Amino acid sequence: MRYVRRLRWRKPSGQSWQFDSWTLAPILMTGVIYVCSWQLVHRQMPHRFGAARLASFLARLAALDLAIVMLLRAPGLPWHRF
Repeated sequence: MRYVRRLRWRKPSGQSWQFDSWTLAPILMTGVIYVCSWQLVHRQMPHRFGAARLASFLARLAALDLAIVMLLRAPGLPWHRF
């Protein structure tokens, strides 16, 4: 039997990151709605709505989700939970 080690992001306190579905679901829904809308306007005006605009928006959504998760997991805050 072979031992497989799983890689996880670790917080300084040694606890692994956990992404809750209740924080991720609204952000994913926003991303899906934006991608669908972007496809429609990209067909009409590809010079104005390029792939860079789409990538930028999705990167901002990912940063927003990471910031929300980090805030909710911050030790010492009343809503901190494990």
